[in-house]
Amino acid sequence: MREPRRVLRTSSCPLLGRLGTLLSVCAGGYSLLREQYVSASCLVPTQVFKEHGILYATPYDHEVRVKLGSIMGQRIGDAIRKAQEARKLDEDAEIPGIFNSISPGWWLQQLDSGGVRVERCAWQHLEFEQIDADYVVKEGDRARLMIHVHERAAPDVEIPIVYEDRQFLAISKPAGVDITANPSCGSVRLSVIGMLEAMGYSNVYPAHRIDKPVSGVLCFGKNKKALSRLMRCIRNRKVQKTYLARTLGGPEEDGLRILEPLDVVQDKLTMKSVAVASATGKRAESVVEKVLARHEDGTATLAVRILTGRYHQVRCHLQQAGWPIANDPTYGGVPQLGQEIFNGTRARQMIQEYQYPGCKSCEYFQDVVSGEEPPPRLDPTIWLHSWHYDFPTLGLSFEAPPPDWAGMS
Repeated sequence: MREPRRVLRTSSCPLLGRLGTLLSVCAGGYSLLREQYVSASCLVPTQVFKEHGILYATPYDHEVRVKLGSIMGQRIGDAIRKAQEARKLDEDAEIPGIFNSISPGWWLQQLDSGGVRVERCAWQHLEFEQIDADYVVKEGDRARLMIHVHERAAPDVEIPIVYEDRQFLAISKPAGVDITANPSCGSVRLSVIGMLEAMGYSNVYPAHRIDKPVSGVLCFGKNKKALSRLMRCIRNRKVQKTYLARTLGGPEEDGLRILEPLDVVQDKLTMKSVAVASATGKRAESVVEKVLARHEDGTATLAVRILTGRYHQVRCHLQQAGWPIANDPTYGGVPQLGQEIFNGTRARQMIQEYQYPGCKSCEYFQDVVSGEEPPPRLDPTIWLHSWHYDFPTLGLSFEAPPPDWAGMS
């Protein structure tokens, strides 16, 4: 095993996609930490503002400090890759907690760029060691790094609370908003977790995931015990999950079962993970319970219950059945453009005021202002909605009101 690199980088700024992520991760902030060991989540205060129906967050320096106890004794690179593979195969797979709030991909990119250190308590001071993917995690290790974040703009939406007690919280997640605070995807303040924190919910833990373009019920535990109870039900398939989908056409009869086994592969064009029907894939079962509405444009709103929780299961199964979600181009639908962003006066002033030397994202937005690059757009959403989540053994039932596109009013 090679020796970890120990020299701190102070000028590099790896770009995580010019337009795709709208994020720059900069190690320049390390100079601040060498002078004063400050424990702060944000050294440059951020502001969130609204303009033309869009939420923007001003760029900021963000410090991440994470306990690594859940992967103690493992090479950190191996632990990251195992988590990546597990989530590709099953979106409800249990992975170490450090990868729930910050994605495995982000960890790996930071290790490759020399941007992760572990801190340890020494006699009257903290000691830091820069690590790479070969580092074996020791007892008491905490990772620490500084990043310069450009958050993705998000729709100006509220987060409705559909259920709350002392143990559990359920919301209706808006489409187009990431769930977790994930710097590699440019979502911290404007993630669901960040928005809930601004509403006063600072310690809630998501029990499952919903794709960014999808809306609907999202369940949280308010403590680790409550989270474990929810996740145990999901893992043991003691939860009933029903989705709404607006599709191109629809079945003539209710109760159709779709039993195609599903696998996960990498799309060669987009380099993103997608679900595919495969005889060697994992068992997957969906039931089109009812056609709830038929629309003049030839689309239909379906209620789909899933008995397994495979990656993109509803989206891929409906495509296989011949009724793809109407605006889901990944699985046979017609693509739609998201709303154009960064075209308002205040958003462009923000670009001019918040500049970071060497930040590629800052340079990109300067090109947007000058007209050299076209304005980016919000990520498009799709007509898929997590409608019901029922936990019979816990006596819990959550429903997110149907969106307008469902045409059920």
